[in-house]
Amino acid sequence: MMDREIELKFLIAPEAADGILSFLQGEEAVRALTATYFDTADHALRRAGFGLRVRDGEGGRKQTLKSASAGGIFARGEWETVIAGPGPDEAALAATPAAGLLGGQVLAPVFTTRVERQVRMIRLGDTVIEAVVDRGELIAATGRAAVCELELELKSGPPSALFDLARQLAHQVPLRLSLVSKAERGYGLVMPAEAGAPRRTAATLDPAMRVGAALQAIGREALSHLCAASEALRDRPGPDQVHQLRVAIRRLRSLLKTFKALARDPEARALDSALDALAGELDAARELDVFIAEVWRPASDAAPSPPLAAFGRALLAAQTRAYLHMEAALEGPAARALLLEAAAWLEAGPWTSDPALAALRDQPATAFAADLLDHRLAKVLKVAQRLDD
Repeated sequence: MMDREIELKFLIAPEAADGILSFLQGEEAVRALTATYFDTADHALRRAGFGLRVRDGEGGRKQTLKSASAGGIFARGEWETVIAGPGPDEAALAATPAAGLLGGQVLAPVFTTRVERQVRMIRLGDTVIEAVVDRGELIAATGRAAVCELELELKSGPPSALFDLARQLAHQVPLRLSLVSKAERGYGLVMPAEAGAPRRTAATLDPAMRVGAALQAIGREALSHLCAASEALRDRPGPDQVHQLRVAIRRLRSLLKTFKALARDPEARALDSALDALAGELDAARELDVFIAEVWRPASDAAPSPPLAAFGRALLAAQTRAYLHMEAALEGPAARALLLEAAAWLEAGPWTSDPALAALRDQPATAFAADLLDHRLAKVLKVAQRLDD
């Protein structure tokens, strides 16, 4: 019996794909898939967090609407219908949550994906995991981008089995957890200025939630931000990308502190240490970014001089070295493992099953939040007594 569906996606190097497929033993299938994504002229579907595609392959032509999330980052809401095509079926779309977004606007092609999909069904006792390797490209009027991804989806069994398999694969080839969909990558071709921009969004919480569900909802959004920020910094290194990654790291560390009663296990402590270490790799680059932008550049613009120019050249050289150091750290095994282990702790960490934590996990989140806010308010008031000093 499956506890819950989880799907993990990893970016892989093209040369690693065959090694992954050789390692994974199971029922095999190969399919050629072509999908065209549709949206309005002002990208109303994308802005609302949806992707709409019409795909040929796997038993005919299907229209699929996917939401950005379905209460989590590892599985998304999906509404699929067999259609005649070649364009979207408006009647089928009317029965989905995107129905009210179009307002009579015309849907037009935005970009196309063409991939070869190789599937392995992995059976480990009562656990069934579907492994998919996609290789191909995204095609838009503005350009093309290669696609090489591994997806692992838990079909049955405990979530821990999925992460165990991911760890085994990570020891064979470099895997990098990615929460950026093909749809987002395609839109990035069409709108380069927004390509891969980290989206810092608030978690969707419900007053009826229990503490464990609230932890996961907040954690999943924080991890999504961390993955997107890491990817943006690797692809387009710059001061804003460095800042966003530091913010994302702080969000996850803050989560561990906020829910520290559930995060006392060794895995949580190791995760916090890894986040702290990654933040340290960014320190020099961030300090130089701020000093150059807020101190040296204004001074140089206000009163240019040969000594200031020479100082500036030294600063820029130091900044370049700091970025090279930071980028090497992001490409290293520790940074890759951090993303996977953060996901594993959120979905299958000791806190999710420890009987001693059951009462806290199942406590109403509103009561937990009220107690936490009361505690923090008391600390503020205590410190404020010395405000005049």
